[in-house]
Amino acid sequence: MRIAYWTMGVGTPLVVMPEPILSSIHADLQFPSPRAWHERLARDRLLVRFDHRGTGLSQASVTDFSLPAMQLDLEAVVNELGLDSFNLWAQEDAGPIAIAYAAANLQRVANLILWNTWARGEDIPESPALHALEGVTDKNWSLFIDSNVLSIWNWKVPEATAYARELTRSTRQASWIAFTAQAWRAYT
Repeated sequence: MRIAYWTMGVGTPLVVMPEPILSSIHADLQFPSPRAWHERLARDRLLVRFDHRGTGLSQASVTDFSLPAMQLDLEAVVNELGLDSFNLWAQEDAGPIAIAYAAANLQRVANLILWNTWARGEDIPESPALHALEGVTDKNWSLFIDSNVLSIWNWKVPEATAYARELTRSTRQASWIAFTAQAWRAYT
Protein backbone atom coordinates (compact mmCIF):
# COMPACT_ATOMS: atom_id res chain seq x y z
CA MET A 1 0.00 0.00 0.00
CA ARG A 2 1.42 3.41 -0.97
CA ILE A 3 0.39 6.14 1.50
CA ALA A 4 1.34 9.76 0.72
CA TYR A 5 2.21 12.15 3.54
CA TRP A 6 4.01 15.39 4.30
CA THR A 7 5.48 16.94 7.41
CA MET A 8 5.78 20.57 8.49
CA GLY A 9 7.51 22.14 11.51
CA VAL A 10 9.57 20.63 14.31
CA GLY A 11 8.81 19.49 17.83
CA THR A 12 6.35 17.11 19.43
CA PRO A 13 4.61 15.18 16.64
CA LEU A 14 0.93 15.78 15.88
CA VAL A 15 -0.49 13.36 13.31
CA VAL A 16 -3.62 14.73 11.65
CA MET A 17 -6.09 12.17 10.31
CA PRO A 18 -8.46 14.05 8.00
CA GLU A 19 -11.80 12.98 6.65
CA PRO A 20 -11.07 9.77 4.74
CA ILE A 21 -11.61 9.99 0.98
CA LEU A 22 -12.71 13.64 0.84
CA SER A 23 -9.30 15.17 1.48
CA SER A 24 -6.05 15.84 -0.33
CA ILE A 25 -2.60 16.70 1.04
CA HIS A 26 -1.84 18.37 -2.29
CA ALA A 27 -4.91 20.63 -2.09
CA ASP A 28 -4.26 21.41 1.59
CA LEU A 29 -0.89 22.93 0.67
CA GLN A 30 -2.09 24.56 -2.54
CA PHE A 31 -5.02 26.61 -1.19
CA PRO A 32 -4.61 29.52 1.27
CA SER A 33 -7.20 28.60 3.93
CA PRO A 34 -6.13 24.99 4.61
CA ARG A 35 -2.43 25.87 4.19
CA ALA A 36 -2.69 28.67 6.78
CA TRP A 37 -4.50 26.33 9.18
CA HIS A 38 -1.77 23.68 8.83
CA GLU A 39 0.98 26.30 9.23
CA ARG A 40 -0.63 27.45 12.51
CA LEU A 41 -0.76 23.84 13.75
CA ALA A 42 2.94 23.38 12.86
CA ARG A 43 4.20 26.43 14.77
CA ASP A 44 5.57 24.54 17.79
CA ARG A 45 5.31 20.95 16.69
CA LEU A 46 6.00 18.47 13.93
CA LEU A 47 2.77 18.27 11.93
CA VAL A 48 2.17 15.08 9.97
CA ARG A 49 -0.63 14.98 7.40
CA PHE A 50 -1.40 12.03 5.12
CA ASP A 51 -3.90 10.94 2.50
CA HIS A 52 -5.84 7.83 3.38
CA ARG A 53 -5.83 4.92 0.98
CA GLY A 54 -7.91 5.45 -2.16
CA THR A 55 -7.63 9.24 -2.14
CA GLY A 56 -5.32 12.12 -2.97
CA LEU A 57 -1.76 11.05 -3.70
CA SER A 58 -2.07 7.68 -1.95
CA GLN A 59 -2.67 4.41 -3.77
CA ALA A 60 -5.85 4.63 -5.80
CA SER A 61 -6.72 1.02 -6.60
CA VAL A 62 -8.13 0.02 -3.24
CA THR A 63 -11.26 -1.84 -2.19
CA ASP A 64 -10.48 -2.64 1.47
CA PHE A 65 -11.55 0.23 3.72
CA SER A 66 -12.03 -1.94 6.79
CA LEU A 67 -11.11 -0.58 10.19
CA PRO A 68 -7.96 -2.75 10.44
CA ALA A 69 -6.82 -1.70 6.95
CA MET A 70 -7.30 2.00 7.70
CA GLN A 71 -5.35 1.59 10.96
CA LEU A 72 -2.48 -0.02 9.01
CA ASP A 73 -2.19 3.14 6.90
CA LEU A 74 -1.68 5.26 10.02
CA GLU A 75 0.76 2.68 11.37
CA ALA A 76 2.77 2.77 8.11
CA VAL A 77 3.14 6.57 8.27
CA VAL A 78 4.20 6.76 11.93
CA ASN A 79 6.59 3.81 11.47
CA GLU A 80 8.12 5.42 8.37
CA LEU A 81 8.75 8.58 10.39
CA GLY A 82 10.06 6.61 13.39
CA LEU A 83 7.53 8.13 15.80
CA ASP A 84 7.62 6.26 19.10
CA SER A 85 5.08 8.64 20.66
CA PHE A 86 2.77 11.19 19.06
CA ASN A 87 -0.44 13.13 19.50
CA LEU A 88 -3.24 12.06 17.19
CA TRP A 89 -5.96 14.37 15.83
CA ALA A 90 -8.91 12.81 14.00
CA GLN A 91 -11.91 14.45 12.45
CA GLU A 92 -15.21 13.28 11.04
CA ASP A 93 -15.13 9.71 9.66
CA ALA A 94 -11.51 9.26 10.83
CA GLY A 95 -12.65 9.27 14.48
CA PRO A 96 -13.45 5.55 14.80
CA ILE A 97 -10.13 4.68 13.12
CA ALA A 98 -8.15 6.87 15.53
CA ILE A 99 -10.07 5.62 18.57
CA ALA A 100 -9.41 1.98 17.66
CA TYR A 101 -5.75 2.70 16.90
CA ALA A 102 -5.24 4.64 20.16
CA ALA A 103 -6.93 1.89 22.21
CA ALA A 104 -4.60 -0.71 20.68
CA ASN A 105 -1.48 1.51 20.99
CA LEU A 106 -1.76 3.21 24.39
CA GLN A 107 2.03 3.44 24.72
CA ARG A 108 2.33 5.28 21.40
CA VAL A 109 -0.60 7.74 21.31
CA ALA A 110 0.17 10.38 23.94
CA ASN A 111 -3.06 12.36 23.39
CA LEU A 112 -6.11 11.73 21.25
CA ILE A 113 -7.91 14.79 19.91
CA LEU A 114 -11.31 14.18 18.34
CA TRP A 115 -13.13 16.85 16.35
CA ASN A 116 -16.62 16.62 14.89
CA THR A 117 -16.64 12.84 14.96
CA TRP A 118 -18.23 9.79 16.55
CA ALA A 119 -17.05 6.56 18.13
CA ARG A 120 -18.94 4.05 15.95
CA GLY A 121 -20.55 4.01 12.54
CA GLU A 122 -23.93 3.49 14.15
CA ASP A 123 -23.46 6.80 16.01
CA ILE A 124 -23.47 8.91 12.84
CA PRO A 125 -26.28 11.40 13.31
CA GLU A 126 -29.38 10.80 11.25
CA SER A 127 -29.81 13.73 8.94
CA PRO A 128 -32.09 14.41 5.97
CA ALA A 129 -29.26 16.45 4.39
CA LEU A 130 -26.82 13.54 4.78
CA HIS A 131 -29.28 11.12 3.21
CA ALA A 132 -29.89 13.53 0.34
CA LEU A 133 -26.16 13.81 -0.32
CA GLU A 134 -25.80 10.02 -0.25
CA GLY A 135 -28.24 9.86 -3.18
CA VAL A 136 -26.17 12.38 -5.17
CA THR A 137 -22.98 10.32 -4.78
CA ASP A 138 -24.04 7.72 -7.34
CA LYS A 139 -25.42 10.21 -9.84
CA ASN A 140 -23.15 13.26 -9.87
CA TRP A 141 -19.76 13.06 -8.15
CA SER A 142 -18.84 16.71 -8.88
CA LEU A 143 -22.12 17.95 -7.38
CA PHE A 144 -21.52 15.79 -4.31
CA ILE A 145 -18.04 17.27 -3.79
CA ASP A 146 -19.26 20.85 -4.45
CA SER A 147 -22.10 20.41 -1.96
CA ASN A 148 -19.77 19.11 0.73
CA VAL A 149 -17.18 21.85 0.32
CA LEU A 150 -19.67 24.70 0.06
CA SER A 151 -21.90 23.53 2.90
CA ILE A 152 -19.28 22.40 5.40
CA TRP A 153 -16.45 24.87 4.96
CA ASN A 154 -17.13 28.54 5.43
CA TRP A 155 -14.88 29.75 2.60
CA LYS A 156 -15.41 32.37 -0.03
CA VAL A 157 -17.03 30.84 -3.11
CA PRO A 158 -14.07 31.15 -5.54
CA GLU A 159 -11.65 29.38 -3.17
CA ALA A 160 -14.22 26.73 -2.21
CA THR A 161 -15.05 26.06 -5.86
CA ALA A 162 -11.37 25.71 -6.79
CA TYR A 163 -10.75 23.41 -3.81
CA ALA A 164 -13.78 21.32 -4.79
CA ARG A 165 -12.35 20.94 -8.32
CA GLU A 166 -9.08 19.68 -6.84
CA LEU A 167 -10.95 17.18 -4.64
CA THR A 168 -12.95 16.01 -7.65
CA ARG A 169 -9.68 15.25 -9.45
CA SER A 170 -7.96 13.61 -6.48
CA THR A 171 -10.78 11.59 -4.94
CA ARG A 172 -12.58 8.65 -6.44
CA GLN A 173 -16.30 8.07 -6.44
CA ALA A 174 -15.78 4.30 -6.16
CA SER A 175 -13.54 4.79 -3.11
CA TRP A 176 -16.17 6.95 -1.36
CA ILE A 177 -18.91 4.42 -2.05
CA ALA A 178 -16.74 1.51 -0.83
CA PHE A 179 -15.57 3.45 2.23
CA THR A 180 -19.05 4.49 3.35
CA ALA A 181 -20.43 1.01 2.75
CA GLN A 182 -17.73 -0.47 4.98
CA ALA A 183 -17.11 2.30 7.51
CA TRP A 184 -20.52 3.75 8.21
CA ARG A 185 -22.05 0.35 8.68
CA ALA A 186 -19.19 -1.71 10.07
CA TYR A 187 -17.03 0.54 12.29
CA THR A 188 -18.66 -0.55 15.54
